[in-house]
Amino acid sequence: MSDINRFVPDIIPGEAWGILAKNSNAFLIDVREYSEIKSDGRPNLKSIGKSSNLIPWRSNPDFSASHEFVKALTDNFPDKENSILFFLCKAGFRSHMATEAAMRAGYKHCFNIKNGFEGSINKNGEKNQISGWKFSELPWEKV
Repeated sequence: MSDINRFVPDIIPGEAWGILAKNSNAFLIDVREYSEIKSDGRPNLKSIGKSSNLIPWRSNPDFSASHEFVKALTDNFPDKENSILFFLCKAGFRSHMATEAAMRAGYKHCFNIKNGFEGSINKNGEKNQISGWKFSELPWEKV
């Protein structure tokens, strides 16, 4: 495990929402594939004058950052010093890797949204029941 991997900061969805609402330089990056977003929905940031940014984490076999992901991140968010980036996936695994990749690329303020959009699976095998964006009752929409 790399040193940076041990220090990837997690943030709960409600805290991320508060920062997104108050900071014009804060952005939500959804790293899921479009097919997942279409079937599961996506965060709706319209009430705070924003939208989520789709930059899929197309993982390599070893789950290292793909060149395309880092390039898309840099193209869309060139200010590595001042941008506040929140990464979201289905349950928090890919977004953790995306946060790490952003930190390695030189971004100073990066956070993994803990438990992702759908959250952890409960004892009955269900999502959206114990954690995640949807469980936190934050705005979301079907695509």
